[in-house]
Amino acid sequence: MALVKGTENATWGFRNPADGWHTVKFAEGVSLKVNETSGKESLYIPMVIDEGSEDDGIKIGTFVNTRDENRQFYKNAEKNVADIVTNAGLYDAFATKFSDAESWLDGRIIEALKLKLIDVFVMVETKTGTDNKGNQRCNVVGWAPKGTAKEKKATPDTGKKKETKKLDTGSDW
Repeated sequence: MALVKGTENATWGFRNPADGWHTVKFAEGVSLKVNETSGKESLYIPMVIDEGSEDDGIKIGTFVNTRDENRQFYKNAEKNVADIVTNAGLYDAFATKFSDAESWLDGRIIEALKLKLIDVFVMVETKTGTDNKGNQRCNVVGWAPKGTAKEKKATPDTGKKKETKKLDTGSDW
């Protein structure tokens, strides 16, 4: 094996992407996390920016607050999960497969998200903010299907309708 030359003036470490809309790919690692101190539960969803810009490859993630310290669902938890599934183009497949589910936070759905979101593309809007400790944090503030008008930031509207490609949901559950 030959040695690989390093990069001159290399920068390592975490970097926030620029504020705005980005094409992202869901990554492995979707999981329910419980804060050991408060007992609050969140669904963590990791993503990687994939758009051929200087932000390409930056890893980001979002937390959907699911249950409070009393194990009660947060008011918007189910809508937030539904928004993610819908914008990922997976609503029909999930609605069919889990037609008997009463909640988007059903354990079967969470387990399915861990597998079905991997390598699916969506658009997210990011905005950098400062947390209560003074650290800069990237927040996901918007969701849209990949290929929407939000993706084409500098392209003027030509009046043509954009074709949307229907996701092949198949029966590979």
